[in-house]
Amino acid sequence: MNDALGLKLISIRLPGSLIEDFKNIATINGGMGYQTLMRQVLQRFAASELKMIARGYAEQVQRAKAEEATTAPAPRAQQKKAAERPVAQTRKPA
Repeated sequence: MNDALGLKLISIRLPGSLIEDFKNIATINGGMGYQTLMRQVLQRFAASELKMIARGYAEQVQRAKAEEATTAPAPRAQQKKAAERPVAQTRKPA
């Protein structure tokens, strides 16, 4: 059954009070096993953390693009127009 579900056996040490809390919560929430509940809690936590990390990364990328847009050189069309403008002549001192 573990193979079919893709489950892997691990060993972890947890405080007895935490295990009792999970057993009580599992019983109240429909009588599922406490290990099943722990798996669900860990899955929800991991998914939430990954979303938070992805959101932070996306914000970094957006900030970098916005910063790049404000510091980027003028597009070539603007550079070309500037180059075509006549240069102001200065008078030579007499």
